[in-house]
Amino acid sequence: MDIVQISLSDVLFANQVRAKLRNYSDWDVIEAQTPDLAHNGVVVLDQQALHGLRFPISRPERIVLVTRNDSGILQQVWSRGIRSVVFDTDSPHVAALAAMGLMMRMQERLKPAIATQRVDARRTG
Repeated sequence: MDIVQISLSDVLFANQVRAKLRNYSDWDVIEAQTPDLAHNGVVVLDQQALHGLRFPISRPERIVLVTRNDSGILQQVWSRGIRSVVFDTDSPHVAALAAMGLMMRMQERLKPAIATQRVDARRTG
């Protein structure tokens, strides 16, 4: 099961993102006060949760950051490898779409590896 961890200090925004993701996907959507980056899947977090993480971040391309539209913040997170940013003035729908897009990209990358494993299993079986 694919997991989306949500770690947002704005409870209303977090609840709306979680509801949208649950309505439009079959992914396991969980609230995480401190995201566990050992899990596979997407992590939706805000600036507060980001500060609680250890750097460098493992696989930062799977993070959706909800933050202010501030060039200093954007430059900092971009330099750390985070590419998906949603502004805190955007709707929860935008954050959910960003998370869905990342999850779909991650699943697409796994398809060739899974197909290769199946072919290898047939050869050895």
